[in-house]
Amino acid sequence: MLASNEIEAALNRIKNNTISHISGDRLEKENRASYPLLFAATLEHEDVLMACARILDESVDASLLREVKQYLENVEANIITKD
Repeated sequence: MLASNEIEAALNRIKNNTISHISGDRLEKENRASYPLLFAATLEHEDVLMACARILDESVDASLLREVKQYLENVEANIITKD
């Protein structure tokens, strides 16, 4: 379970992240092409990060876990470089 201060810090990072040079639709298409297993495993009521948390918690499919790890590392790298 995540501490509330970690959730608040993550939300603040998201608010401060500026990736305006890439439209949301284009970014989603690129992510879907780069991480097909992750997007296929995302349930209708989940966003991608919720799906990542569920997939990591379940730890069922090694290929899917590797893709989730790669996706999260990419997200983290983009957030860090944009600040």
